[in-house]
Formats: sequence, structure tokens, C-alpha cells
Amino acid sequence: MELKRTIESLVRDHWDEFGKALLLSNLGKTLKTNYRTISQYFGASLRRFIETTHVATIVTHPVHSEKIGAIPLGVAAPSNLETLFSESAFGGRPRARPPLKDEFWELFHKTFAKKRYVIVSNDNSFRIDENIALGNNERSFEISGSDCVDIPSAPLPEKIEATWAKIFLWCDRNKLDVSLFAKERSKRIQENEVSSLPGLADRLSRLDQQDQSRIFIPFDIVIKMLSQK
Repeated sequence: MELKRTIESLVRDHWDEFGKALLLSNLGKTLKTNYRTISQYFGASLRRFIETTHVATIVTHPVHSEKIGAIPLGVAAPSNLETLFSESAFGGRPRARPPLKDEFWELFHKTFAKKRYVIVSNDNSFRIDENIALGNNERSFEISGSDCVDIPSAPLPEKIEATWAKIFLWCDRNKLDVSLFAKERSKRIQENEVSSLPGLADRLSRLDQQDQSRIFIPFDIVIKMLSQK
């Protein structure tokens, strides 16, 4: 069912970006925008629909029971469910979490004996060193053992959440934007995204009806595509 795939996609995208449960109240608003007759699918209970179709895992805030959310199937819920609902410690909506370069992520995810320094250049490139040997137009930012996550026995979701918290604290302390350490998208991928869309649409139109019926694009993605000029 298309609706099930849409819910699964929305819940997964929210989890991948924020590491939080997607509140059913927010999910319902998004779905009603795209499905005018949505009530015919699950009536008044979105929660029951998700539970009976097994499209996601329902989680409830341990203190505020009115807060009900969904996380992707297969994700191990942390022992403290409250962390799945908490907003950013810095106020407002949860902060975006771009995919970070491995060498930067591991600075906070793995403990080490010596201090490390992130050397940032004026062109926003960076390198990691154990010494403060600065070149022209470079600034150094220290990472000590206290900046690292040290919970080896914790479930993976808790480790990821704790690592992000450490990274955000470190970036805020040093007045750095976390996007500075994000992985770069290859130019080839960016060029293909622009140049291949017309050709892709033409090739899809040549498929027979049976193959075309297997193609699914979530409504939120369609909306994003239509909003781009």
C-alpha cells in the first residue's frame, strides 16, 4: 500500500536526520496534506494503523503519555525513551545532523590518550593533528578526553545520540558550524542530479505498465521536486 510506504519513508527520514521519534501529531498533519481522504485508511487512529500494519515502531514518552511517536522498524529503542522525544538542548527544533566525515566523527566516538586538535583553514578545510603547528590563516581547536563518549556497553542508538550531543557542545563552544565537517557530495553526483532527470523521465515512460506500477515516489519527495525551480 502506498500509504504504508509513505509513512515508512517519513519516519525513516526523520530518524536519519534528527535521531528522534516522529510525533504522530506531526506525521498526521503531513499525511492529511497529501491524502485528502486519509480517514478511509485508518479512521481516527493513526497509532492503531501503524501498529496493525507493522510499518514502524510506536514509542510513548515515559512521563508525558500524550506524546506518542514512531521510529523505524529494526531500530533498538534506548533504555531511556525520553531521549527519543527531547528537543535540542540549544532550543527550538532538533538540529540537523549532516553525515560527518569519518575522521571527525571518530574524534568524539573513540577515546584516546593524547589531546587532538582540529586545524581549520580560512577556506573551511580542516585537518586533525596532535600538535598545534599552525600554517598561515589557520585556527586550532582542542579536543580533549572529556569531549569523547565513553559508554562502551550502551546500545548503539544511545551511543549515536551521546556522540551528537558531544559534537554539538564542542561546536557551540568553539563557535563552529557542524556543517563544516560534513561529507562532501561528489561533483559527479550533483551534475547527474541536474542533467539526468529529463533522460530518466523519458526512460521511465518507455517501461511497460507492469514495471511502471512498481515505481514508488513518496509524496514528500514529489512535493520537494515540484517546489524546485
